[in-house]
Amino acid sequence: MISPGNQARFQKIVVIGWDGADWRLLGPWIAAGKLPTLARLVAEGAHGNLRSTIRPESSVAWASFSTGVNPGKHGIFGFANRVQANSYETPLTNASSVRAIRFWDVLGRDRYKTGLLNIPYTYPPSPVNGYLVGGMLTPSAESDFTFPSALKKELIEEFGGYTTDVTGPQDDKAHLVENVRSFTTQQTSMALYLLRNKPWDFFNVVFVGPDRLQHFLWADTDTTHPQHDRSTHFSTELLAHYQDLDSALSLILQDLPADTLVLLISDHGFNGCSRKFFVNHWLHSKGLLALTYTSEIWTKATNLLNLLHRVPFLRAIRRKMGNSVPKLSDLRSTAFVNAIDWNHTKVFFGMDGGLRINLRGREPQGIVSPGSEYEALRHQLRQELESLVDQFTGQRVVSSAIFREEIYDGPYVELAPDIVIEPHREQPDFTHNYILDGSLRSSLTPIFDSSAPYSGNHAPNGILCAWGPGVRVGAMIEGAKIIDIAPTILGAMGCIVPSQMDGQVLDIFTPPISTQKSAEEFNTQNENSQIYSEKEADLVQQRLRDLGYL
Repeated sequence: MISPGNQARFQKIVVIGWDGADWRLLGPWIAAGKLPTLARLVAEGAHGNLRSTIRPESSVAWASFSTGVNPGKHGIFGFANRVQANSYETPLTNASSVRAIRFWDVLGRDRYKTGLLNIPYTYPPSPVNGYLVGGMLTPSAESDFTFPSALKKELIEEFGGYTTDVTGPQDDKAHLVENVRSFTTQQTSMALYLLRNKPWDFFNVVFVGPDRLQHFLWADTDTTHPQHDRSTHFSTELLAHYQDLDSALSLILQDLPADTLVLLISDHGFNGCSRKFFVNHWLHSKGLLALTYTSEIWTKATNLLNLLHRVPFLRAIRRKMGNSVPKLSDLRSTAFVNAIDWNHTKVFFGMDGGLRINLRGREPQGIVSPGSEYEALRHQLRQELESLVDQFTGQRVVSSAIFREEIYDGPYVELAPDIVIEPHREQPDFTHNYILDGSLRSSLTPIFDSSAPYSGNHAPNGILCAWGPGVRVGAMIEGAKIIDIAPTILGAMGCIVPSQMDGQVLDIFTPPISTQKSAEEFNTQNENSQIYSEKEADLVQQRLRDLGYL
């Protein structure tokens, strides 16, 4: 057990996540009086930007939030991840893939009771000193998504069922809005129930609705977006959702003891975008990636399996066919691997969001020699990507192409892509912001295209608002990173911060909190666990594809 290193400044802490929230939306709405509870927290507390990870993707960011370390130490580089050398496969990741200690494990060892609700990368649930309800990547209500396991039955009986996430094709805007509204209502009711009926010292809930809506409704909300349709029926839906969250925030605050520290955060920000960059198609056009004659056949097979998943009566046929139809996740992975002629491919863009060199001795059919050839190819790719221009816009596409060792450190850097590509995300003209896509396309299709139905994409700066006794009132928080949240929570509760944590305790308190650090071993168990059943893997992968994450 780790003994507290300092006197606890707070006896209770609540962290509320608004996935994808961005001040560029919230600021004007606060000024207009549309979000009174958030306005109160800003006025009475401290606030500012919260810098996300590179890449600013929920999988990477929420793993760094919970561990306080960079991806090279926790091993999550995307929703699908390389797990070993000598393989082209990138299986889905989940909580068992996170290889560093979580801050709530430290709280539990110091005998603090923790309550965790719907935090991404908490499925499958692991034991905690308190309770846990799995978040994003929980396949369905049939899965064992709680700790203790008896809590699942209690919640289903209390709420008449349970929905694990916003589900279904999310480019159907009416369907999406209704599903987000229903899921947010469930999350709010469940948070209040747990706060009122279960013991807790630390409580954390993450609302995912902002992310789900902003991907598809940014153009409906912003009249300057090139995809904006003046006849849209959805122009006020984003604001309405944030007003629902503002009301939920008010209800939660009413239930808290007066000495509670409240942190409102987002894992990344958001901005409008209207263009898409098909990276593997570009590599193919450069002669760096070769396709087999079966590429279009495999693409058609994947599209067919999509129909088997999406269309109800076809879904029923697929169930009857049983094992004669391979599971969706396996076929997609196999389709990608078999569509590429590896003996003539030097580099490819993988599902973990970066370029991988087909390196001899590391990849099963690697052709690029380690050393000078590898380094020359990386430098060539970086130079060409950072100078790449979309002829439709006349603008550069890539903000930066980064070698993995330049941004990551730790025992799992070798699992990261060789080059991480960061497209432009922050341009005020949304035609200059891009989504990356790894699809293998026909040579007749363009390398750059419209991002529709997506009109919003992740941005590097999320939000942070701190409120409670001892928080510097009116302070503008500068330089905060998502990896700082874990050590800040531990420091505020008087816990010793594990020395492996890269983050620092934020300077948001009066007087400042001083902390001790102590060595803590990495949690490397379950490194290669395959938790999902075939049915669960299909559900999770389809949900991620609906969001454009795979």
